[in-house]
Amino acid sequence: MRAIEKALCRNISTAPRGSRFGAVTFLQRFGSFLNLHFHFHSVVIDGLFDQKGNFYQVDFLSKEEVLLVEEKIRQKVIGFFLKKEFLNEDEALNMLSWKESGFSLDAGVCIDSEDRDGLERLLRYCARPIFASSKLEITGERIKYTLAKPKARGEKILLLKPFELLDRLAKFIPPPRFHRHMYHGVLAPHSPLRAKIVQFAGREMILTSAQMEKIILAGQN
Repeated sequence: MRAIEKALCRNISTAPRGSRFGAVTFLQRFGSFLNLHFHFHSVVIDGLFDQKGNFYQVDFLSKEEVLLVEEKIRQKVIGFFLKKEFLNEDEALNMLSWKESGFSLDAGVCIDSEDRDGLERLLRYCARPIFASSKLEITGERIKYTLAKPKARGEKILLLKPFELLDRLAKFIPPPRFHRHMYHGVLAPHSPLRAKIVQFAGREMILTSAQMEKIILAGQN
C-alpha cells in the first residue's frame, strides 16, 4: 500500500508534503471455484488529504505508472518472503528474473464520488462471503454447487460429498485474531484525521483554492 500511496504523491503536484491517502483492503482467501486463491481487493480514494483535511484529487494514472507500482509490489513481496525464509536467495533471484512477474495489479475500476450505489456494490463484492448458500443444492448423496462462471472446460457445476465441501471450506478459515480487512492512511483507526474524513462521505467534494486555480487555468488554455 505504501507503493500505491507514493504513486499518488508523484502524480499530485499540488498536494503539500506529508499528505496521506486513504484505503480499505480486503483479504480474500478463496476463488470462484471454492478453491484456495489468496488475493487482495483494495478500495483506494483517488487522491490525497493534507494535514487540515483538504482533498487533492489525482487527475490520471497512466498504464506505465500502474506497471511501475506492480513491479515495486513484486520486489517488496519477494523481499519479504526472502526475509522470512519462505524463499532462498536463488529462488528469489529466479523469480525476479521472470519476464512475466506472476503479479497482477488492476486499477481499472473507478467509482464516481456521487455514485453511492456503485460504491456499495463494489464494497459488497470485496467483502462477499466464501460462497452463496442459494447456489447449494442437495442431489442424492452429494451437494451440487453452481459456479458463478464456468471453469476452463466449461463446467458450471461442482458435485461434492458433504465432507469434501467441509474440507474445502475449512481451508478458507483465517488464523485466529487475523483481520479480513484493513484500513490505511487517513482511514486507519489511529489516524488523527479519520473522524474528520469520514464525515465527507456522501457529501459534495469541495475543491481547494489551488485546485480551483488549476481548473481555471486549464479552461483558459
